[in-house]
Amino acid sequence: MQTVRKRNRDEAARIVHQDEHKHGGDRLLGRSLQVIFLVTAVVVTAAASAFLYHYVHGLGGNDSSDQSSDTRTRRSRVLQSPIPSSNADSYIAEQLFAADELLAQNRSGDAVREFQNLVKQFPRSIRAQYGLAISSDNITEGSRDNKSLWHSVHEYEKVRKLADSTTPARLLIQSMLRLSNLYTLAGQLRKGMEVLNGLLARYPDDTMVMKEFSHQCIKAEDFEKAKIVLEGLLEVRPDDGFALCHLGYIWETKLEYEKAVPLLYGGVRGDDNRCRVANIYLALGDSLQKLRRRHEAYEIYREATERGVFLSTWQRSRYNVPNLKAQPWWDPSETPYEDIVHMLEANWKTIRNEGLSIMNNNKDSFQTENLHLRETGDWKQFILFARGNENREACSQVPETCKIIRKIPDAAGCKRGWVSILLCVATCLSLSMYQLNVE
Repeated sequence: MQTVRKRNRDEAARIVHQDEHKHGGDRLLGRSLQVIFLVTAVVVTAAASAFLYHYVHGLGGNDSSDQSSDTRTRRSRVLQSPIPSSNADSYIAEQLFAADELLAQNRSGDAVREFQNLVKQFPRSIRAQYGLAISSDNITEGSRDNKSLWHSVHEYEKVRKLADSTTPARLLIQSMLRLSNLYTLAGQLRKGMEVLNGLLARYPDDTMVMKEFSHQCIKAEDFEKAKIVLEGLLEVRPDDGFALCHLGYIWETKLEYEKAVPLLYGGVRGDDNRCRVANIYLALGDSLQKLRRRHEAYEIYREATERGVFLSTWQRSRYNVPNLKAQPWWDPSETPYEDIVHMLEANWKTIRNEGLSIMNNNKDSFQTENLHLRETGDWKQFILFARGNENREACSQVPETCKIIRKIPDAAGCKRGWVSILLCVATCLSLSMYQLNVE
């Protein structure tokens, strides 16, 4: 607070100095009377400075001009606006308000120019920089190109650099949550997590920060970090739906179905819409099925279908394409992949023989199947392509199979899935393409 006051006093002094230059004649007259009225001048100057200081910061002072009431109203509206502000920026309240109005009118380009002018004049104003970041972000949302996205990232990074102990918590939290989200959109999940780590260290008890941090950890499959934060959140808010369902989701990934079910139920039955999504319903339904509570599982699937989460009780995809036809069995002629199906059918013995060769000579190369599709038994996988990348070491052991898959770009280049040879307990071999379990 002392830092803020000093900054404000310096700004008030700067304005007084400018005011003296604007009124040269008054200054000369003051100098001519300086010796005679020295004490009086000191008192008057102090009073004028105090008045100016209070007027600039909205702490008092009466002004009979027509603009006085409107100026104070605008200053007040800026300090209470949806974009957080601090008293440190109150001396440019009117300019901030004018730029905010442009944002409210969806005139993002004009708002960018106004905030750029403010940042140029007041480079230490975090409020002006934040306004510039939001304005640029609005343009990014409209253009949806990488250049604009990275421009927004840089503007929010400037907000982070300007932050100090006087920065309003809501301003910093909102801007850093958005910065983390932009890094994630740009494919920089680790950078996004770094931003959230810093935010959580600064505001360890803020529920919004805790939820976003844990959500990002789950996306990055860092379940232990997410678990610690969610358990801490539930200690102070035991009925928090978000924390319940996401902690339940984590227990489901650990195959702890007994622990997962009550937590998932608590989230789904709550009022947080972020629990009424495909991943949560699937985790609850699958957990119930693994516990042999099949009837309850299908009640959950029906509920999710009624809410529009799934297309039907039986078609429970995480990714649904509007107007895409759904049916349990497709004839190759009904798909655009008829030639590919025939190619796989013609080469099934080659695929089988290469798979058997690995099973007989290098069985340890098979990894435990990680989607937990089985209820009992042993099911392993030998991954050839994952998230659009070829596993060259694996393909060197099954060259003909990988040669065939390379002819199927939609499989080899799939960013959300993989191609693998599966080995089940009955020594069955199959080529399978699965969608990756992501949120």
